[in-house]
Amino acid sequence: METIRIVHVIRRAQGMSRSAFEKRWCRHSGHVHSHADTLGLQGYTRLHTVPRSPINLLMRLARDTMPPFDGVESWWLDRRTFETALEQHDGREALQAIVEAERGFMDLTRSAS
Repeated sequence: METIRIVHVIRRAQGMSRSAFEKRWCRHSGHVHSHADTLGLQGYTRLHTVPRSPINLLMRLARDTMPPFDGVESWWLDRRTFETALEQHDGREALQAIVEAERGFMDLTRSAS
């Protein structure tokens, strides 16, 4: 069984405060976990960035990178189970439900996977 990790770097929806974004994302975790069995999800982790952190600023300047993302989420999946799930109607519906919920608080066009 090959486990894979899918990493998404996320930007919050434009016009949404960091506080509102973090609250919505926290609630969204339960929504993701409700589809865990259907998708073969073994783990889900939210990593929030620390705004205005001197460490973040120093790293950004040293690397000449773009502005920080608002967070990172990681999914641990059994690859074959996930592929099989997406071949099934229930699996495609579960993934679509997650993505549709994310559109309410994430700017997916400015995020990356």
